[in-house]
Amino acid sequence: MHNSSVSVIIPTFNHESRIERALNSVFAQDLFNQSTVYVSDDCSSDATFSIASKITAPYANVHVSRTSTNLGWYGNYMRLLDLCETEFVAILEGDDYWTEPTKLARQLSFLRDNPVVCGCFCDYDVFSQETGKSSRCDINSAKYHVLSAVDLIYRNYPGTFSTCFYRTSALKQVFERVGEYLPVYDWAINATIADFGGFGFLPGSSVVYELHSAGLWSGLTVNEKNKLYHHSLSAMRCLMPQFKCFIDDRELAVADRST
Repeated sequence: MHNSSVSVIIPTFNHESRIERALNSVFAQDLFNQSTVYVSDDCSSDATFSIASKITAPYANVHVSRTSTNLGWYGNYMRLLDLCETEFVAILEGDDYWTEPTKLARQLSFLRDNPVVCGCFCDYDVFSQETGKSSRCDINSAKYHVLSAVDLIYRNYPGTFSTCFYRTSALKQVFERVGEYLPVYDWAINATIADFGGFGFLPGSSVVYELHSAGLWSGLTVNEKNKLYHHSLSAMRCLMPQFKCFIDDRELAVADRST
């Protein structure tokens, strides 16, 4: 068996124009040879699966599979997490990519040096397919630090799962817990993990998060996004009742923005 310290999970759906770029960014990681990579194509209607299978064929530590029916984002993530046996796991969504070869190594070192912290994320750039422009989504800090659950309730600083790195046991636990509160998205999951012991921030952009019309988030209408905001806040209220006053305050801000 491949001797891995990290699992990398790549959920993908109809990403035929992007999956090769995503995978190449994983191959370029300093820790690639110490990682096990799982790609799960969620019954795409395009050539995503065949492209991923072809370019990963030379690598014994990369496993590509395809669902027989479309599971949706949550079902596909749960399928991938069931495969993970390592202490740590990173996520790269099939339409994003990593830009720094040291991303995994830095995040692994951070969690090993901070044993109470169960997750961390790095700074990232957002690329809009519509405008052709990129922007940096930073938290105005050049320092390593740890954010609280309340920090993440007020703002979804990690932005996308593709920036994140976790203790596998914590991520599995939270995914199982949020299953009864769907629909939610990464915001509620990361805030809940932060409640275990904080969520680390590593300065320096290492990811490109692409906004495009077929994206799980960017492809939603404004009304659909607002509904998902409220569902996520309701889930957080159940998952972290001790922070109800902060969650209620955040919900008022979302409501004001919607009017």
